[in-house]
Amino acid sequence: MLAFCLVLMAGIAWLDYATGKNLAVWALYLIPVGLAGWLAGFRLGLGLAFVAALLILAAGLLGGNMFSGPGWFALAIANRFLALAVVAWLASRLYQNQMLESTLHSYEECLDYYHVTPEDSGKTGDVAGRSTKVSRPDDKPGYSGSESHT
Repeated sequence: MLAFCLVLMAGIAWLDYATGKNLAVWALYLIPVGLAGWLAGFRLGLGLAFVAALLILAAGLLGGNMFSGPGWFALAIANRFLALAVVAWLASRLYQNQMLESTLHSYEECLDYYHVTPEDSGKTGDVAGRSTKVSRPDDKPGYSGSESHT
């Protein structure tokens, strides 16, 4: 995945250099940075955002840039790095939230399968005279699991 993102970024850097100051293609770096943030986490996404900023800087220095002075160019590079870093962070957070939601959904399915409410799930023993024995829908009435069937 890292190799794929780096090759993709190298292709974007070449395109950025080839188009010079006529076309800004820095937004294409959002694809590998977002992909890395999603699949590998924020740290790798942030690292690729930094690499992308360096590639944008190199393309701007070698192929020309559209800014009237070096200060404006440096500000643009910093701005683009910040935008890429935010995308890496958002992608990693979205992935984490999706995994958390998936885990919660699986937990709820287990509770539904065993007919346990979330309020009952932490209780043990008899509560108000009722048994907290968990039964599955396919359990036969009166079957305790220790009897042998012949």
